[in-house]
Amino acid sequence: PYGELDHLIFVDDFSKYGILPYHLEAYYYQLVAAFQRKDRNRILRLSTEMGHYLGDACVPLHATENYNGQLTDQIGIHAFWESRIPELFAEQSFDPIIGKARYLVDPRKFFWDLVLESNRLVEDVLRIEKELSLQFPRDQQYCYTERLGRTIRTQCAAYARAYKEQMNGMVEDRWKRSVMAIGSVWYSAWLDAGSPDLRSEEWTVSEEEAKLREELKNVFKSGAPKGRRHDNF
Repeated sequence: PYGELDHLIFVDDFSKYGILPYHLEAYYYQLVAAFQRKDRNRILRLSTEMGHYLGDACVPLHATENYNGQLTDQIGIHAFWESRIPELFAEQSFDPIIGKARYLVDPRKFFWDLVLESNRLVEDVLRIEKELSLQFPRDQQYCYTERLGRTIRTQCAAYARAYKEQMNGMVEDRWKRSVMAIGSVWYSAWLDAGSPDLRSEEWTVSEEEAKLREELKNVFKSGAPKGRRHDNF
């Protein structure tokens, strides 16, 4: 009924909207397999990468198309929420006592819950900052400071404190959630692999890992930035 077809064209409209929960699930079972093989180097790499992605899943602005306030005239809010507030207040006021890692009965549900929890906070993240920006004089919202030998424009400490307080501990709560998530995923993958004893194993690098290391080294040496930038104001 459709006539003769000599080829098919698939257009990926899925990836641009985010694949994080699917990606985490795939990585989880790769980590389980690495534990089962006692492949220490692969365990370390996958654990590190999963740690990064789990942290991403706990950030509300990673769970929306408006990831940097570009759709609501709030450019720079991503770095404000994710970097500026922890840099100013984490050491002095965040409680580092998180608790013990927990076994994940259903990893897929766990990953989706992380992302959906973050998405439910998006409206407050954007609304509170928008309202605050109307209350603070413009010249008290942004200041210049030194970071890594560079002078950068960023939110003033008083403005950041007001934002943090009006969010009622949200950044700290999501930070704690990410720490617990990372520990629980590592622990659960190890248990699902049969709790292998890695203490007596020699460090080895498989051919696959050696090739990947070389590829990553070349990417690093190229100096080209990767991913989206969230620090532009």
